Amino acid sequence: MLVAVLLPKVLDRLPERPVMLLGGVIMALSLYLGWLGPSFAGLVGLWLLLGAGASMVMTLQGACSSVRARRRIVQRYLLPNSRCHTVAG
Repeated sequence: MLVAVLLPKVLDRLPERPVMLLGGVIMALSLYLGWLGPSFAGLVGLWLLLGAGASMVMTLQGACSSVRARRRIVQRYLLPNSRCHTVAG
């Protein structure tokens, strides 16, 4: 939950893709470490780490519906002279 609350401030500085990839790496690493068979306290820590990674990946999916995210995508992938036609349409 803490990651989901702090993520919008992080996304103001960083693009979405590296944050999502980092979340996926954190999830994969925590699953691998859980496979090694830690103690119960270690599993609780890995559970928190897995939740943080999942929040990094899934919160961004919900953020793509925001106006700010759509504007950023349009500005990134369209040519400057075709932007007014996209906004008008």
